[in-house]
This record gives sequence, C-alpha cells and structure tokens, in this order.
Amino acid sequence: MHPALENLCGSGKPLKAEAPDANEIAGLLRTGKAVYLVETKAQGQLSSPNVQRKLKAAAAWCDRINALPAGDRSNLPWHYVLLGESVFWEWRDKGERLAALCDFARIRNTTLSASQVRLES
Repeated sequence: MHPALENLCGSGKPLKAEAPDANEIAGLLRTGKAVYLVETKAQGQLSSPNVQRKLKAAAAWCDRINALPAGDRSNLPWHYVLLGESVFWEWRDKGERLAALCDFARIRNTTLSASQVRLES
C-alpha cells in the first residue's frame, strides 16, 4: 500500500460510535473487500447544499485513489459512504455489521451522474 494511504487507514479497525450524540463521525473502515471513507450526518443535514458538495468531492477523491495502481491501494477499491444518523443507529441496534451497512450505502457513480443530470435540467 502507498505510504500516504497507509497513514489514512491506520489500524483498519471498524468505526465505533459510543457517544450518545454521534451526529458527525468520520473515519475509515477497511474490510477484506474494500476501504470505506465513512461519514455520518444529522438526518436534517443530508440534503443541505454543503453536504451534497462534500459528497461529490469525497466520491471524486475516492475515484482518484481508485485510479492508482492496485498495489498502491492494497488491491482494494475505495468508496465514500454518507450515512444519516437514523440509518446508522437502526443498523447498529439490529446488531448488523458496519461493513455490510457500508457496502449497502456506498455512493455509486451512477447515483451521482443521475443527480447531476437533474441539476443540469
């Protein structure tokens, strides 16, 4: 793995949210299948223009990392995950694994492309 990315991944331990008010948590989750840049937001902030700009920038950043040689990124794809707090707590309360939630909720380029078409119309 490229040294700069190794520093970002740290130990690769899953994101933990123990605080009662975890409206905004950010971290990296490394699984055997992918690296997820995970961010939680208060439910009411998800549609704010600033959060939407950040979503596009973070997804583009992951695309740039994915353009690196596979060996420089541990042969894993990188994905951005933006979670509303209610989804995060719902999955946690059901005992679901964070990796499964991240794989389900990761931002896909097709989603961004469709929203961009709506913005340009």
